[in-house]
Amino acid sequence: MVETLSLRLVLDRPKMMTDLRIRSGSSDRHAFNRLADRAESAAIPRALIMDSTLAETPEDGLTIDGTPFSIEKIRSLTEIPCRVFPFLATCGRELNTIKEGGSIIESFWLHEIMIKALEGAVNAAIRFAQRASALDAVSLVSPGSFPGWDIHEQNKIFALFEGHAEHEGINLNSAMMLVPEHSLAGLLVPCREQHDLCALCGSVTCPRRKTSRMDL
Repeated sequence: MVETLSLRLVLDRPKMMTDLRIRSGSSDRHAFNRLADRAESAAIPRALIMDSTLAETPEDGLTIDGTPFSIEKIRSLTEIPCRVFPFLATCGRELNTIKEGGSIIESFWLHEIMIKALEGAVNAAIRFAQRASALDAVSLVSPGSFPGWDIHEQNKIFALFEGHAEHEGINLNSAMMLVPEHSLAGLLVPCREQHDLCALCGSVTCPRRKTSRMDL
């Protein structure tokens, strides 16, 4: 069964303005607040999530609800078979409606707001998995970032949701890019020890890296 988690976007404006180096009393501060007002009014960040089973095949392959997945290194996070939570999270297509007509700096601010909206949707999915599994330790793994998991397997994540993604405005193009751009597909894995996305991501040049990469 697919669950849809819809959220209201509430931005931590003082922190964002500090991070974006927007000075108190400046015209930029007023412009950012106007943009934030529009974003909070329009945005509907959301996540689709389901409770599934990761199992082994007789040939030592892995399947999620009968669909084969090439994600061998997940064995280092959990025992097989186990519960996993496939998910799709997005900032929401609604934020695209306020893209037009802004300055370059406002486009950059909107990009950062979309990231915050996506983070909210991902966190809602994590809380869902924590409640459902009765475990606080839930690790996030994603095709194209989790070591050894090819980005083309995003197609299989989408297939698990059987059209629900398109209904919620989440699409996958031929280049394996998610639309809206600020969206994420993956699995939430209840496990022995929690690792965040940065620790499990294979990218070594990401400017947003918060923790060191974990060797699997």
